Amino acid sequence: FAVVADEVRKLAERTTNATEEVSQSIRGIQNETRSAVERIEAGSQRVGSGVILATKAGESLKTIVQGSLQVQSMVRDIAAAANQQSMAATEIARSVEGINSVTRQSSEGAGQAAQAAGDLAHQAEQLQMLVGRFKTS
Repeated sequence: FAVVADEVRKLAERTTNATEEVSQSIRGIQNETRSAVERIEAGSQRVGSGVILATKAGESLKTIVQGSLQVQSMVRDIAAAANQQSMAATEIARSVEGINSVTRQSSEGAGQAAQAAGDLAHQAEQLQMLVGRFKTS
């Protein structure tokens, strides 16, 4: 009976030791699990922050695209206005050239009229002299 009691006592000691080892293993697993949960929570917070930043970046890009489209529209309007101004300037240049031609022709006509008036005045003087000769004779 003493041998059996001794074996039971040894078995009880081994069971106690094994139970203690299992308990330590469970505590280690619990600590590691707790640490893993903390890391997951921290990672989740970082992911949340990343999502917020990505959303803000997307909104900023959307604003930039809208501004770019507005600038593009303004540039098109400016180009169209510049084209219209260029066409108007070309038309004005043609008109000025036409006016210059008419002015030149008018000037030439005025010169010819002045020449004719001078010739006419000269002929009138000669005619007066001739008429004056007829009166005195």
